[in-house]
Amino acid sequence: MAADAWVFHDDFKYRLGNKEIDLDNDVFEARLALITSNIATTSVGDATTVTNEVSGNGYAADPMTPTWTQSGATSTLDGTDAAYTASGGSITARFQYLVNT
Repeated sequence: MAADAWVFHDDFKYRLGNKEIDLDNDVFEARLALITSNIATTSVGDATTVTNEVSGNGYAADPMTPTWTQSGATSTLDGTDAAYTASGGSITARFQYLVNT
């Protein structure tokens, strides 16, 4: 299944503009949320207001350090691939999102 484009939340844009987020040096966590989560809306303020994050069966958020590359006029943000391991049951998720830790 192909992934949808990333959605940038309003608060992220504000914090990026205020230099509170450093995309070169900060560490982020890749987290998972259920289909019933509010994460698809752009009005989520921060990670504490996200509803219905995946839990149980050994699930843990996965840390990611971003890497920037530039080729001509195109800049690309990349990072380590997130890996989630289930134990004692399955993990079902609809959304993946990044949190500045």
